[in-house]
Amino acid sequence: ERNAGSGSLRKPRSFSAGPSGLASGGGKPDNIGSERGAGASQDIPASLLDDQMEDQYGTGMTLQDGDTGSESWDVDESTANLPDQVAGGTLCFCLPPATPNAANPDAPMNLRGFAEYITTSVWFERIILLAIVVSAVILGLESPISAYRLASLELIQVCDYVFFSIFAVEFVLKVLVLGFYWESEAAYFRSWWNVLDFTILASQVLDISGLSFLKNLRVMRVLRPLRLLNKIESLQLLLISVHSSAGDMFNVLLLWMFAFVVFGILGVNLFAGKLHMCNDGDFVGPPLNPSEADGSNIGYRDGCVGSFFTFENEAGESYVADSVPTGLLKPRVWSNPTDSASGEGYSFDNFGRSMQTLYEVSTFEMWSDPVFSIIDVTQAGQQPVVMSQRANVIYLHAWVVLSCFFVLQLVIGVLIDAINQKSGTALCTELQR
Repeated sequence: ERNAGSGSLRKPRSFSAGPSGLASGGGKPDNIGSERGAGASQDIPASLLDDQMEDQYGTGMTLQDGDTGSESWDVDESTANLPDQVAGGTLCFCLPPATPNAANPDAPMNLRGFAEYITTSVWFERIILLAIVVSAVILGLESPISAYRLASLELIQVCDYVFFSIFAVEFVLKVLVLGFYWESEAAYFRSWWNVLDFTILASQVLDISGLSFLKNLRVMRVLRPLRLLNKIESLQLLLISVHSSAGDMFNVLLLWMFAFVVFGILGVNLFAGKLHMCNDGDFVGPPLNPSEADGSNIGYRDGCVGSFFTFENEAGESYVADSVPTGLLKPRVWSNPTDSASGEGYSFDNFGRSMQTLYEVSTFEMWSDPVFSIIDVTQAGQQPVVMSQRANVIYLHAWVVLSCFFVLQLVIGVLIDAINQKSGTALCTELQR
């Protein structure tokens, strides 16, 4: 019984424990105020019953008036009208809440009750999911170029009308159940996921209208697969977790930027001017380098002059074909390597170039070329010698481990922690998990 003005529920006054450990007056289970194995009913002291109820159900579970057989617990008054809130309140000031509901379990099913029955059906959700997936597949079959279109334009238009009808019916049913906006806290347009669904539906209306001046809006068709975000709760949890972890992600980014700057400065100090080389690998030794003995593999910038005859380009490939050697007369050029992922070459001559090279290495796109270049360096103004400084490989390997593995693990860890907090797993013990 509800106590007048007290906001609490009162149990019947007869409360005693029997052999089963249940209160004979309809009280709480789990042996509250009873001893295991007791064969007969017995009166329970109020103080002992208070202690046992608080231990098992929390501090809100206490007896009133000091009676052995009278107990009460606090109830949140904001949930008193929960059935009306769930039903969505009165829709448009004319449609009453869905019935039957918890407040009126014996009432006949009305229009909103029928809509609620449909939308809560498992098959309804499965049909909507299937429609989303198939509509995404149809989008993949379409192409603005008729020769590349995998399905006829007529079939695609029919599918557009069918899917629009399905999603429009879904919208109407959900509005009937939840209301528009002002009916309750659970109203349709109070959820951003539902707003996304409605935006996609509105864009679909503009798409199938066929108006020529709205032709550019057809690009919004690509938003249709985003309906899955409103259907799969795990995806919603992931996006919410990413949003909540943005601050921690930014801290990880700052850590990566700090390491980026440190390695960039270190690269300038170690390799500035040392990656330059002559495009003619055979200019080493005499006569172009008169200070070197015969057979020497040492060459200097001053000797990289004139022209040379070659059958291969800088990548070691034949100009025409391997079976048809074609030679070209080219000028000798002293420069940094030009073969890189960006097409701009790579070097450590200044801080900007150093940062660019490190970024390209972190993408693993043609990253082995800078690795081999730094282990061939000798000194500024001298032609690199193959494998002359093998220890230099530690520099780029350390950068790869830090930027591509360590920082990546930090990002994953931050995201997993955010997911655990949003899902409540972080608050559970090992046994509860």
